Amino acid sequence: MTEGERRCRGVREERPDGCPAAGKRMTRFLSTAAALMLVCAACGPSADDIVAEAGDARITLGKAQNFTDGLDSALHSKKSGMAARREYVESLILEEVLVVEARARGVHETAEFQEDVERRFRKRATNSYHRERLMPALQITDQDIRDQFLLLEYDKGKELSRLLVRTLEEAQLLHSRLAQGAGFDALAQEHSLDQESAPRGGLVGVLNWADAEKVGVPRQLFEALAPGDVSEPLKASDGYMLVYCSALAEPDIGRYYDQIGRKLKRDRFLQANAALIDSLVVTMNLTLQPEGVRTLAAMRGDGIPTAQERARPLYTYAGGEITVGDFAKAVERRDGASPYGDSTIVVRTAENFIIPRVLLWEEARNVGYADTDEILVWKARKTRDLLIRALRKEVADQVAISEEEVSRYYDSRGEELRSAKNWQIDEILLETESEAEQVRARVEAGETFASLA
Repeated sequence: MTEGERRCRGVREERPDGCPAAGKRMTRFLSTAAALMLVCAACGPSADDIVAEAGDARITLGKAQNFTDGLDSALHSKKSGMAARREYVESLILEEVLVVEARARGVHETAEFQEDVERRFRKRATNSYHRERLMPALQITDQDIRDQFLLLEYDKGKELSRLLVRTLEEAQLLHSRLAQGAGFDALAQEHSLDQESAPRGGLVGVLNWADAEKVGVPRQLFEALAPGDVSEPLKASDGYMLVYCSALAEPDIGRYYDQIGRKLKRDRFLQANAALIDSLVVTMNLTLQPEGVRTLAAMRGDGIPTAQERARPLYTYAGGEITVGDFAKAVERRDGASPYGDSTIVVRTAENFIIPRVLLWEEARNVGYADTDEILVWKARKTRDLLIRALRKEVADQVAISEEEVSRYYDSRGEELRSAKNWQIDEILLETESEAEQVRARVEAGETFASLA
């Protein structure tokens, strides 16, 4: 052991229960990390040079560099030079200490933890396979956008204005004045409640039929309006409106480029995905098992299958099976009404939420996506993240908060809590835009946000 390693190792202190005293040990690491990095930098650093240790885990310069390289730009240190390096090493030390503590508590040995890691690993490998298989179908060209623009008749636009009033009687009166020769723009400026368009004489802009529907103009009426026409009074969400067509004009395709691109990707994804799943059903000889269906159809909405029932196959395929227990686990993780008690809904639920995931995983594994260096490194990293998360939850669950403490906190910040707006924001972080587009398509196709996350 070198002097540098001895300095870094520090003194291993333990709590009375035999577990490492993580906080004290970490303090010793922090006091030496920056000094060691200075020494290494002066003598020509090696990726294997040890910066610190936590239990049996060693933090090397190479690991510290990989940690920094893997950070999202938003998480980069605001500091620079040695101060930034020290901050990164401190983060790594804290992470190592938490991982060591989680393993010391046996978190990694629980069935729940192992199942969570495996489920996430399978999902990651499956998504990689899925993305590469479907990528060719999701390539959209400028000509594709133009063709879809014409196919949807988005090019047939009209310049429209509207005059919004509160009652039907007002709308009818203004319609009569227009029929007698009054100018639409003058009446809109004087009477319209639409504060955005009124100053422009009611002008909304050049719209196609889809745009018009968004502002309350039915497609049939839009197509019937010719330049100079004024509609009959239309019921609007906030009153009644008159719509005036002043000219024919083609909308700028640039306004719809992203919208059409998303629609094409969504449609092509759904088509390609359905074709892929259908082919896997055939090649893997997926077969529905009547006994499993009867078991689920006989259950009540809030029922829980017995151990014997959970083992029954619902589907079999080349190399495996989907059991009643697999179905029950999937149902527990998704929102919506219970599928139990109706064989048709059971089969539909399996086809929509279980079969695709299982068959895609099996195919991904068969063709090697579960064995790549990238996915194995990801699994190791994710396992560490989940260990830390589980440890924090275990510690947090042990914290007891009395009603008196809650009351004091509320009294001290009552006004803030009563007036503040609360937002719940859910997110799914993905590595590539194409992967995000696939997930968006699945959400828009009916899958729940929670199940995809």
